[in-house]
Amino acid sequence: MINYTPSALDSNETLLQALHRIEKYLKINPIYKVYAVDANYSADTQQYDLTDIVASESTLAEGDVVFFKNNIYAYVSAVGSEVFSVSNASLFKGEQGERGLQGEQGQAGADGKTGLQYNFIIQSSSVPVANASIALASGNFNRTPLVNEYVTCFVNHLTTNDVYLVCGYIESVVSSIANLKVQQVFLITGQNGEDGAQGEAGEIALIYDKTISFTKGSGTSQLVDVSLAFEDFSREPKPNEDFIALLYDSTSQLQYIAQCEVQTKSSTAVTQIVASDIVRLTGQNGANGKDALYKLNTLSSLVAGDPYHTSKNISIHQNNVLLWNRIPVAGDCFYMYYHDIPSSKYYFLGCTVTSVSEVNNNVVAYVEESIDMSPQVSSGKYLHKIVGSVSSGSTLYNYVINIIDETSTPYDTPLLISQALKNYYGENVWGAGNMAGSNSGTTGVATLCRGDGVSSYFQWLFNGSGQVNTNGGTITDTVVAL
Repeated sequence: MINYTPSALDSNETLLQALHRIEKYLKINPIYKVYAVDANYSADTQQYDLTDIVASESTLAEGDVVFFKNNIYAYVSAVGSEVFSVSNASLFKGEQGERGLQGEQGQAGADGKTGLQYNFIIQSSSVPVANASIALASGNFNRTPLVNEYVTCFVNHLTTNDVYLVCGYIESVVSSIANLKVQQVFLITGQNGEDGAQGEAGEIALIYDKTISFTKGSGTSQLVDVSLAFEDFSREPKPNEDFIALLYDSTSQLQYIAQCEVQTKSSTAVTQIVASDIVRLTGQNGANGKDALYKLNTLSSLVAGDPYHTSKNISIHQNNVLLWNRIPVAGDCFYMYYHDIPSSKYYFLGCTVTSVSEVNNNVVAYVEESIDMSPQVSSGKYLHKIVGSVSSGSTLYNYVINIIDETSTPYDTPLLISQALKNYYGENVWGAGNMAGSNSGTTGVATLCRGDGVSSYFQWLFNGSGQVNTNGGTITDTVVAL
């Protein structure tokens, strides 16, 4: 380091002379130390912290050399209490050597995976932005996506119809969804071109406004012989032209819709079509419902009054599931008779099952409706519906007379009916004189009878004796208690 070796003492000079010469050399070329610095040298900074000096047992001094991490060395020009200054920095690098010989080619590496691609354009109502997440169907990739794989895809904005190129990576894969983390978005939609020339007006759609009868085959496409008049189309069909039509199979009584293609036609009608994509319109029969629930006996109670009324829960304690036509379940609706023994009243209850105990099979039900089925007290009045007939010459006319009185015995003879009419409507029902010979006094009768002829024929309702004239017809009286 000081460029001095003891071999210089081989000459015949005194030791003191040699020491003086060494002292003179050291003054001209003082000794220095080299330190490593845990920092990078920068031309903009000439001062560095003393704490960056790599651990050393000696103290940094002016004239020492420091070596920085970025292969720069410099001389220490000053040392303070916390920092040191440097100067004359130089790159510690030798001259470029000659280029070595080309080495042998290494072995080929393993083939990488096929690049990940998304096979569909994403339709979105919002513009994609960086750092957003987009859920993609895993099945729409060219292969199974993996977490942290990069992929690009296209997004079409539904409102503006702009198309975006989205770049990102697979953030997570959950079940059948791969979540794409967006990193960059590029708008790739070009400017709109000028509008093209107006095209010629097209033909109206071909429509057949009737149902085509056919026999459904086993496939979804079949050749069908038909006779479809041109007048039933929206316009005259052309060969190989398509139209949508309804088809009906009278054997199965099922209706279908299909895309039909004109195969052959005559001068007035289509004679053969190909029906394809045949879709059944008639739905399948639904499953059979459960049998209606009902109790097999009448519920009775010794408690006076009517404890079972509308909007009340009841617990059918003494009945188990064996007393029903099937096992009740919650939600079942049923009707049952209830007998209130003290009052001798019967009620017809409409109920909904709320629960069935698994311990004792008790059924708890909610009464939706309660109807008193007890016999009603008669008013003592009876309706007589008297139906008879009267003839005029060879024509027979029917009549109906309604009488309300307190007699429960039917009026089944002309005399009894005549007397009942007199009692109910008064004497004016008879009129004056012989009823068989004139219309006199028939006003009251006309209001009582409904005949098949004109009102003048009511004069033959009574004979000269003041009794109902049957003239060979029949008289019946149906009695109903009111």
